[in-house]
Amino acid sequence: MSDTKTVIGFRGPQSIPVLNRNAVQVSDICSDLIYSETTDRIRQRYNISDKELISCIEKYTEHSSNRDFVELACSTEDKEMYVETVGLSDWVFLVCLLRGKQKHPRLRKTEILYARGAESYIIDCFKEVIEHSNEFMKSDIHRIMFNGFQDACGKVTAEKAPELLRLLGYTDKEERQ
Repeated sequence: MSDTKTVIGFRGPQSIPVLNRNAVQVSDICSDLIYSETTDRIRQRYNISDKELISCIEKYTEHSSNRDFVELACSTEDKEMYVETVGLSDWVFLVCLLRGKQKHPRLRKTEILYARGAESYIIDCFKEVIEHSNEFMKSDIHRIMFNGFQDACGKVTAEKAPELLRLLGYTDKEERQ
Protein backbone atom coordinates (compact mmCIF):
# COMPACT_ATOMS: atom_id res chain seq x y z
CA MET A 1 0.00 0.00 0.00
CA SER A 2 1.28 3.45 -0.83
CA ASP A 3 1.36 6.37 1.57
CA THR A 4 -2.02 7.72 0.49
CA LYS A 5 -2.28 10.31 3.28
CA THR A 6 0.71 12.32 2.07
CA VAL A 7 -0.23 12.07 -1.61
CA ILE A 8 -3.97 12.74 -1.31
CA GLY A 9 -5.50 15.87 0.19
CA PHE A 10 -8.94 17.45 0.28
CA ARG A 11 -10.10 20.70 -1.30
CA GLY A 12 -13.22 22.83 -1.21
CA PRO A 13 -16.26 22.97 1.04
CA GLN A 14 -17.18 19.39 0.11
CA SER A 15 -13.66 18.07 0.91
CA ILE A 16 -13.12 16.58 -2.53
CA PRO A 17 -10.11 14.19 -2.64
CA VAL A 18 -7.30 15.55 -4.84
CA LEU A 19 -3.63 14.92 -5.45
CA ASN A 20 -1.76 17.25 -3.11
CA ARG A 21 0.93 18.05 -5.68
CA ASN A 22 -1.34 19.35 -8.45
CA ALA A 23 -4.92 19.45 -7.05
CA VAL A 24 -6.29 17.09 -9.73
CA GLN A 25 -9.40 15.34 -8.46
CA VAL A 26 -8.96 11.66 -7.63
CA SER A 27 -12.31 10.90 -9.30
CA ASP A 28 -11.13 12.46 -12.59
CA ILE A 29 -8.00 10.31 -12.67
CA CYS A 30 -9.88 7.12 -11.79
CA SER A 31 -12.71 7.81 -14.22
CA ASP A 32 -10.22 8.27 -17.04
CA LEU A 33 -8.31 5.16 -15.99
CA ILE A 34 -11.45 3.04 -16.39
CA TYR A 35 -11.55 3.93 -20.10
CA SER A 36 -7.81 3.92 -20.75
CA GLU A 37 -5.83 1.15 -22.43
CA THR A 38 -2.73 1.68 -20.31
CA THR A 39 -1.70 3.20 -17.02
CA ASP A 40 1.02 5.09 -18.93
CA ARG A 41 -1.61 7.12 -20.76
CA ILE A 42 -3.09 8.31 -17.45
CA ARG A 43 0.31 8.98 -15.92
CA GLN A 44 1.27 11.10 -18.93
CA ARG A 45 -2.04 12.92 -19.20
CA TYR A 46 -1.99 14.01 -15.55
CA ASN A 47 1.81 14.07 -15.15
CA ILE A 48 1.68 11.70 -12.17
CA SER A 49 3.86 8.87 -10.89
CA ASP A 50 2.89 5.24 -10.36
CA LYS A 51 2.80 5.97 -6.62
CA GLU A 52 0.34 8.81 -7.14
CA LEU A 53 -1.81 6.69 -9.46
CA ILE A 54 -1.95 3.87 -6.92
CA SER A 55 -2.81 6.35 -4.16
CA CYS A 56 -5.68 7.68 -6.26
CA ILE A 57 -7.05 4.17 -6.84
CA GLU A 58 -6.71 3.31 -3.16
CA LYS A 59 -8.59 6.45 -2.16
CA TYR A 60 -11.29 5.99 -4.79
CA THR A 61 -11.89 2.37 -3.80
CA GLU A 62 -11.89 2.79 -0.01
CA HIS A 63 -15.58 1.95 0.20
CA SER A 64 -17.73 -0.42 -1.81
CA SER A 65 -21.47 -0.09 -2.24
CA ASN A 66 -24.32 -2.56 -2.44
CA ARG A 67 -24.44 -1.80 -6.18
CA ASP A 68 -20.96 -3.20 -6.91
CA PHE A 69 -20.96 -6.35 -9.03
CA VAL A 70 -19.18 -8.51 -11.55
CA GLU A 71 -20.90 -10.60 -14.21
CA LEU A 72 -18.82 -13.40 -15.67
CA ALA A 73 -19.23 -15.98 -18.43
CA CYS A 74 -17.49 -19.36 -18.36
CA SER A 75 -16.56 -21.83 -21.06
CA THR A 76 -14.38 -24.92 -21.10
CA GLU A 77 -12.37 -25.98 -24.12
CA ASP A 78 -9.49 -28.45 -24.49
CA LYS A 79 -9.26 -29.03 -20.72
CA GLU A 80 -9.00 -25.29 -20.03
CA MET A 81 -11.56 -22.99 -18.49
CA TYR A 82 -12.03 -19.51 -19.83
CA VAL A 83 -13.67 -16.86 -17.68
CA GLU A 84 -14.75 -13.64 -19.36
CA THR A 85 -16.00 -10.51 -17.67
CA VAL A 86 -19.19 -9.32 -19.35
CA GLY A 87 -20.16 -6.63 -16.85
CA LEU A 88 -18.82 -5.00 -13.72
CA SER A 89 -18.96 -1.88 -11.60
CA ASP A 90 -16.21 0.74 -11.65
CA TRP A 91 -15.28 -0.16 -8.07
CA VAL A 92 -14.71 -3.85 -8.92
CA PHE A 93 -12.65 -2.92 -11.98
CA LEU A 94 -10.41 -0.55 -10.03
CA VAL A 95 -9.95 -2.86 -7.02
CA CYS A 96 -8.94 -5.73 -9.32
CA LEU A 97 -6.71 -3.42 -11.39
CA LEU A 98 -5.01 -2.23 -8.19
CA ARG A 99 -4.30 -5.78 -7.08
CA GLY A 100 -2.96 -6.62 -10.53
CA LYS A 101 -0.68 -3.56 -10.33
CA GLN A 102 0.53 -4.52 -6.85
CA LYS A 103 1.33 -8.09 -7.94
CA HIS A 104 2.72 -7.16 -11.37
CA PRO A 105 4.14 -3.62 -11.11
CA ARG A 106 5.72 -3.69 -14.57
CA LEU A 107 2.46 -4.42 -16.39
CA ARG A 108 0.83 -1.36 -17.96
CA LYS A 109 -2.25 -2.55 -19.89
CA THR A 110 -5.33 -1.94 -17.78
CA GLU A 111 -7.17 -4.94 -19.25
CA ILE A 112 -4.37 -7.31 -18.23
CA LEU A 113 -3.95 -5.69 -14.81
CA TYR A 114 -7.68 -6.13 -14.19
CA ALA A 115 -7.55 -9.77 -15.35
CA ARG A 116 -4.57 -10.60 -13.11
CA GLY A 117 -6.22 -8.97 -10.12
CA ALA A 118 -9.58 -10.67 -10.71
CA GLU A 119 -7.84 -14.00 -11.18
CA SER A 120 -5.94 -13.49 -7.93
CA TYR A 121 -9.12 -12.84 -5.94
CA ILE A 122 -10.82 -15.92 -7.41
CA ILE A 123 -7.78 -18.07 -6.60
CA ASP A 124 -7.80 -16.78 -3.01
CA CYS A 125 -11.43 -17.85 -2.69
CA PHE A 126 -10.87 -21.31 -4.16
CA LYS A 127 -7.92 -21.94 -1.83
CA GLU A 128 -10.09 -21.12 1.17
CA VAL A 129 -12.94 -23.30 -0.10
CA ILE A 130 -10.47 -26.19 -0.34
CA GLU A 131 -9.55 -25.56 3.31
CA HIS A 132 -13.28 -25.53 4.23
CA SER A 133 -13.05 -21.87 5.19
CA ASN A 134 -15.27 -19.00 4.17
CA GLU A 135 -13.31 -16.15 5.75
CA PHE A 136 -12.97 -14.62 2.29
CA MET A 137 -16.69 -13.80 2.36
CA LYS A 138 -15.89 -11.02 4.85
CA SER A 139 -14.09 -9.13 2.07
CA ASP A 140 -16.43 -7.33 -0.32
CA ILE A 141 -14.24 -7.90 -3.37
CA HIS A 142 -13.69 -11.59 -2.62
CA ARG A 143 -17.40 -12.13 -2.03
CA ILE A 144 -18.36 -10.30 -5.23
CA MET A 145 -15.83 -12.20 -7.35
CA PHE A 146 -16.73 -15.58 -5.82
CA ASN A 147 -20.46 -15.05 -6.23
CA GLY A 148 -19.93 -13.80 -9.78
CA PHE A 149 -17.94 -16.93 -10.57
CA GLN A 150 -20.56 -19.23 -9.04
CA ASP A 151 -23.38 -17.46 -10.86
CA ALA A 152 -21.63 -18.05 -14.18
CA CYS A 153 -19.87 -21.37 -13.67
CA GLY A 154 -21.79 -23.23 -10.97
CA LYS A 155 -21.33 -23.95 -7.29
CA VAL A 156 -17.75 -24.20 -6.05
CA THR A 157 -17.17 -26.90 -3.43
CA ALA A 158 -14.05 -28.15 -1.66
CA GLU A 159 -14.17 -31.17 -3.97
CA LYS A 160 -14.52 -29.13 -7.19
CA ALA A 161 -12.15 -26.27 -6.36
CA PRO A 162 -8.84 -28.10 -7.08
CA GLU A 163 -10.09 -29.13 -10.53
CA LEU A 164 -11.32 -25.60 -11.22
CA LEU A 165 -7.91 -24.21 -10.27
CA ARG A 166 -6.27 -26.71 -12.64
CA LEU A 167 -8.68 -25.81 -15.46
CA LEU A 168 -7.85 -22.14 -14.90
CA GLY A 169 -4.14 -22.91 -15.27
CA TYR A 170 -3.21 -22.27 -11.65
CA THR A 171 -0.39 -24.19 -10.01
CA ASP A 172 0.42 -24.23 -6.30
CA LYS A 173 3.79 -22.67 -6.94
CA GLU A 174 2.65 -19.27 -8.18
CA GLU A 175 -0.02 -17.29 -9.92
CA ARG A 176 0.27 -16.62 -13.62
CA GLN A 177 2.86 -13.95 -14.49
